[in-house]
Amino acid sequence: MVVFLFLWAWRELGIRVAVERNASGEAEVRLASHVIGNLTNQLTKIDNELANVTNVYPVAGLQKGSARVFTDPQGRGLVVISNTPKGTYDLKADGQTIAMVDVPKSGQKTVMLDHLPAQPKAFTLTARQ
Repeated sequence: MVVFLFLWAWRELGIRVAVERNASGEAEVRLASHVIGNLTNQLTKIDNELANVTNVYPVAGLQKGSARVFTDPQGRGLVVISNTPKGTYDLKADGQTIAMVDVPKSGQKTVMLDHLPAQPKAFTLTARQ
């Protein structure tokens, strides 16, 4: 009888562990679905912004790496920085500072700008002192 009760309790414990693992897995799936939904929305927003791009400007002033500014007719822009050393930089349009950009250790950064000067001639990215 004691052996029977022990085996029954062992089976019940195993079932509870399996139920908890199942619930944990379902929670991870829900979280992943939520994250994928957010990333999909962000990608759609960026795709819509890029569809309106009318001008592409190279960015001068970098010793290492590269950067480009993509603009649309409404004065909005997207700055894409690649392979640039970590640090804080000033983005300037025709000599006027329009944004401060913190580039992470990866050297990759994308920044959306809402108010760009009309018809800029040149962009530069310089390290802050």
